[in-house]
Amino acid sequence: MLDFPQEGVKELSRRFVFCYVALGVALLFILLRLFVLQIVRGDFFWILSSEHTVKEIRIPAARGLILDRKKRVLVENRPSFDLAVIPQYVRDRKLLKESLMKLTGISGDLFDFRWRWVKELPPFYPLRIWTDLPYDLAAKLKVMRVTANGLPDSYDLRGVEIIPRPLRRHPSGFLAALTFGYLSEVSPETFKKLQSEFPNRYWLGDLVGSSGLEGFWESSLKGEDGVWQKLVNAIGQEISGEEVQGLLKDIPPRQGADLVLSIDKELQETAEFAFQQKSGALVLLDIRNGEVLALVSRPSFDPAELTTTISSDRWKSLVADPAKIFLHRALQPYPPGSTYKIVTAIAALEEKVIRPDEKLYCGGGMRFGGRFFRCWREGGHGSVSLHEALVQSCDTFFYELGLRLGADRLAKYAHYLGLGEKTGIDLWSEKEGLIPTEEWKKKAFGEPWYAGENLSIAVGQGSVLVTPLQSARMMAIVANGGRSLRPHLAQSVQRDEGEIQAPFFEGEQDVSVRIPVSEENLSLVRAALADVVATPQGTAYGSRSSLVAMGGKTGTAQVISEEAKKRVGGTGRFEDHAWFVAFAPVSNPQIAVAVLVEHGGFGAQAAAPIAKVVVEKFMQSASEGAVRE
Repeated sequence: MLDFPQEGVKELSRRFVFCYVALGVALLFILLRLFVLQIVRGDFFWILSSEHTVKEIRIPAARGLILDRKKRVLVENRPSFDLAVIPQYVRDRKLLKESLMKLTGISGDLFDFRWRWVKELPPFYPLRIWTDLPYDLAAKLKVMRVTANGLPDSYDLRGVEIIPRPLRRHPSGFLAALTFGYLSEVSPETFKKLQSEFPNRYWLGDLVGSSGLEGFWESSLKGEDGVWQKLVNAIGQEISGEEVQGLLKDIPPRQGADLVLSIDKELQETAEFAFQQKSGALVLLDIRNGEVLALVSRPSFDPAELTTTISSDRWKSLVADPAKIFLHRALQPYPPGSTYKIVTAIAALEEKVIRPDEKLYCGGGMRFGGRFFRCWREGGHGSVSLHEALVQSCDTFFYELGLRLGADRLAKYAHYLGLGEKTGIDLWSEKEGLIPTEEWKKKAFGEPWYAGENLSIAVGQGSVLVTPLQSARMMAIVANGGRSLRPHLAQSVQRDEGEIQAPFFEGEQDVSVRIPVSEENLSLVRAALADVVATPQGTAYGSRSSLVAMGGKTGTAQVISEEAKKRVGGTGRFEDHAWFVAFAPVSNPQIAVAVLVEHGGFGAQAAAPIAKVVVEKFMQSASEGAVRE
C-alpha cells in the first residue's frame, strides 16, 4: 500500500478545488450568455435567422478640394445620387431592366453594359447603373422602391438603391481645366493595379483621376469611403427597429486631403482671358522656387460635361475634335524658333567661339552648301555684335555661330538650360521634346549629320523641339543666375486634422542645381534680352511696359518650309507659331514667362502682348501684397 506524504495530499486537494471553481465560473458564463441570446435578444436573432440579412452599402467619400495659393477654391464637390442595383436581391433581371427603362428613360444597352460586371463583383456589391441621377427622379425611385415591391403588376425595383455620391464642380468653368484634369470610371485594368497598391480602397464603378492634377495626386485627393448597414428581408426591404439599429455599423465617409496649389487664381484668369480665341499655351514661373503661378493651355474642354455620365458617342466626338481639346499644349513640344538663340548665344560665349565685342556682317542671309539661308530682314542687319544680334534677332549672325559650334556643343548647353528633357512637374502628360545630336541622327535615320543642319538648329528650326514649360524654365535659369529648379504646381497636402504634408520630398523644391555657365556670360545675355524690349531696335519694343522692365526674346517658328508655304498659301494651320519668352523685373528678376500662340505668325505681334498683360498683372498684385514669397 502506497503511503503519500500529508503535504502532497493537501496540494492535490487545493488544485482540484481550483479546477472545480474555474469550471463553475465558465459554466455560469455560458449559461448567462445563452440567457442573453435566447431570452433577452431572442427576437432579434430570430429575425436574422428568418431569411433576413445585413446589407452593407459603401458611401463614396468626397474628394479633397483643389485650392489656389490663397486657399481660394478652384475645384470642389457637389451632391449627387447614383442609381445602383444590388444583384443579390434581384429576382427578375429582365423585369427590373424594363421597370428602370420605363421609370428613368435609361437605355437597355446601358443597363446591359453595366450589368456585364456582375460576375466580377460580389453579389452584395452595389452595381452603378446611372451616375448623377436627377434629384426628382431619385426621390421618386426611393418612394417607389419602398411602396411598390411585392405588389401585383407593380414595377419590380427589388435590389435598387439610391446612393449619394459627391461629384466634382469647377466654379470657374473652363479655367485651367486641362491642368486640373477630370475623373472617369475606373477601368478593369486600372482597378486591378489600384487593388494591388491600395487593397479594398477601390471598387469597379469608382471614379478616379484620369488626367491632370486629379490623376497625379489621386491617392491624396481620394477620401475614405463610409459604410452603411441595413437589415433587409429576402426581397431587400429594410427592417427597422431600435433593437436592430443598435448592432448595425454606420461609419461616415472621410473626405480626401485638400491640395493647395502655387497657382494664383487672378493671374490664371488674366492669362486665360488674354488669349481671347487664340490657341496656345502660357507658363508663368517664380524663378526663386519653381512655383507655377499660371499654366494655360487653349483650347480646352468643359469640365462640367465630364463630371457625370457621358455617352460613348459624345466622348468619341470630344476626342476626335480637330482642335485637340485634351492636349495640354504647355507640356507638348514645338519648334522654338528664335527663342533658341538664347541657347546659341550662351553656348558661343562659353565655348569662346565668339567674343562679346566681335561683329559679323549680315547682308540678308548666308549661302551654304548650295542653299541660301535667308535672314528675316530682307536687306540684312549690317555689321552686328552678339548683343545687337540678340536684340534684333539677326538670323545670319546665329547661322555663323551654329557652324562654329556644331550640334553636340549646342545640345550640351540646351540641356544645361533644361531643354529636351522632362522638368519633373507634377503632371503626367509632360513630353521630353528633342535636342538633336550627331549620334541621335545616326541612330534615328542611319545617316550622318550634315554641317548645313547646324544653321537650322542654331535658330531653333530643323529637328529642335521644346515645350513652353521648358522654355519658361530656361528663362528662369538665365534670370536667376544659373540655378535650375524643378517646376511644381502643388505646395502642400492638407487634411482635416491640420496635418500639412509637402508634396515632394522634404526640401526638394528648394534645392537648386547650379549649371556650369559663368555669371558673366549670363549677365551679357540678360542685358541683351532687356534691350529686346526696351530699345526701338528690339523686336519686342512694341510690348514694353510702363509698369515694369522686362527682358525677353521673340520667336517665329516655321510649321512648314517657305517653299511649301508659298504653294499652300501659308495661312491657317500652316501659319508660323508665335513665341515670346521673358523675365521680369530686369533689375531684380522674380518671374519667368513663356507664351506660345499656335499659328499666330510673328512672336512680337501675337505672343509678346499676352506676356505683357500677365507680367503687369503680377506686378500689380505684388505691389498690393497679393503675391508673397
